[in-house]
Amino acid sequence: MNIILRAKVTSATGKTRHTIGKVRDGEPVPAETLLVPFYVCVAVEGNGFYLLHCDKEGQSFADTWHESVAAAKRQASFEFGISEPDWKPL
Repeated sequence: MNIILRAKVTSATGKTRHTIGKVRDGEPVPAETLLVPFYVCVAVEGNGFYLLHCDKEGQSFADTWHESVAAAKRQASFEFGISEPDWKPL
């Protein structure tokens, strides 16, 4: 996975919620709500792009798949209010 962009997260919009789940009686059940990331990064792998949720040390703890860099950036904007000037190339 090749990380190409990074932006610092300063707030969450509250429009989404990411959780770690468990399976109970054969059904997925949210078990723990994930923290707001310190950074989000856009990474390339194969023919897709990932929006990585990263901690202060840069370790990814969640991700979402997108068909383009623009789609990953739109998701970051939707979730965290990230705008174009916030992105830094890596």
